[in-house]
Order: sequence, then C-alpha cells, then structure tokens
Amino acid sequence: MTQPRFLGLDADTGKQVYAVPEPGGLLDHLADVTALEAATAFLAVVGEVLDSEDELSEAELAVFLRPAVATLTEVMGIAVKLVDEGSAMRDLGRHLRAGLRN
Repeated sequence: MTQPRFLGLDADTGKQVYAVPEPGGLLDHLADVTALEAATAFLAVVGEVLDSEDELSEAELAVFLRPAVATLTEVMGIAVKLVDEGSAMRDLGRHLRAGLRN
C-alpha cells in the first residue's frame, strides 16, 4: 500500500486532507501540484534565510537538512513520473504516426 499523500487543507475545517490516490488519477495530480507548491514555498524560505546577513551556525543550518531531503525526495518522485509519462506519450505518438502512415 502506498503512503497517504497530502492534498491540501479543507476550506471549511482547516484540517489537513490526505488520500492514497490512484496513480495517474485526479487526486494523484492534485497531490503532485500541492507538493510542488510546498517545495516552491520551502525553497523561497530557505533561500531567504541563507541570503540573510546573519551567519548561521551549523546547528541552525542542520534544521533544514531533513525537510530539504524529504522535499527533494518527493519532487524527484514527481519528476520521474513526468519523465515516464512523457516517454509513454512519445511512444504513443510514434505508434499513432506509424498507424496513420499505413
């Protein structure tokens, strides 16, 4: 069984919403978008912290390591899916082109 994926916040209750979406389905796509939005926000925050005038200690920098690895892991999973889907679409395009030529 796959892990539940974060879909966002319920507008009425403010609670976090998770699902185990079917690969390639609407909820899977929504989870991907949510993960990419979260990664973008995290990158912006970390970038601002690193660009600040204050020198950070190793302990302060270490606070970002686990979340950064988790974020990178999730984003890489999405990238792999998109590459695989792109490859499948290219294959489909080749087959359609060959079928139209015959």
